[in-house]
Amino acid sequence: MLLASAVSHAQTITLNFQGTSATTFPGGPGDCTNQVPIVQWTSSGLSGANACGSLQVWVTNSASCGATPATGSDGGTDMIIGTFSLATATSGNSNSFRFSDLPGLSGVGCSASVDISNAVCASVQYRASTVGDCTTVQAANLTVRYDNVPPDPPSVNLLPQDSQIVVQLSSNNDPDVLYYRVEYAVQPPSDGGANWFTLPDISANVTSKPIQGLANETTYLVRARSLDEVNNLSAYSDTLSATPEASNGFWAEYKAAGGHEAGGCNASGVAVPSLVGALVALVTLLRRRR
Repeated sequence: MLLASAVSHAQTITLNFQGTSATTFPGGPGDCTNQVPIVQWTSSGLSGANACGSLQVWVTNSASCGATPATGSDGGTDMIIGTFSLATATSGNSNSFRFSDLPGLSGVGCSASVDISNAVCASVQYRASTVGDCTTVQAANLTVRYDNVPPDPPSVNLLPQDSQIVVQLSSNNDPDVLYYRVEYAVQPPSDGGANWFTLPDISANVTSKPIQGLANETTYLVRARSLDEVNNLSAYSDTLSATPEASNGFWAEYKAAGGHEAGGCNASGVAVPSLVGALVALVTLLRRRR
């Protein structure tokens, strides 16, 4: 019994996508007719001597695998991509397939607004000893995902500063968002169209980005979109406006508050700079920058 138990734990099947260590392979509308990487399988402790049948590899219309190919939970039929005899091989490659062949897409087409995750599965029955019933060993560590659903637009807030506008961005906890695309333009006359400029895409890990080199006292429009891992592009956020303003700096604020450039206890006839005036200038500057 101990020997049979030890043998039963030694049977394994491993799956991987050819050419990548990723366990999830995503695709979007632009990938509809593209090939998904071939699935490679490797078995251990399995052979024609203890296998009760052929090893099967399939894609299920579900996020999880059953013991054998079946009708998927979304109403589609699982797609078998390989049947292999362990009497002749202990590893191999599946048949190739496209995103458009995936269960859940074949009936509706790639243009449908769907976000599906199909598990890639493999299983075979074997006997742990020369007597007894067959036991199923399976693998279920790969996922093929097709996403044709745009992410939500980002939330945007603007902080005007000297010669720049800082754009604050939030994905609103949308896990699909990987990048932001920010656009800006000089506010046109009421009867004119805006000439938009686009910043390089910004990682969703970045929460603020300055638009630099802007003209002070000029009003700018800013808007943004979100992108996911397969380049689905969200609708635009609300368009906001902001106006950069020049900052005089502390010295200019100090003088404007009554301070003087020269002074000292030995300077005859010259006013001594007031500490109170300096503090007033500092408070004024900080208030303006807020």
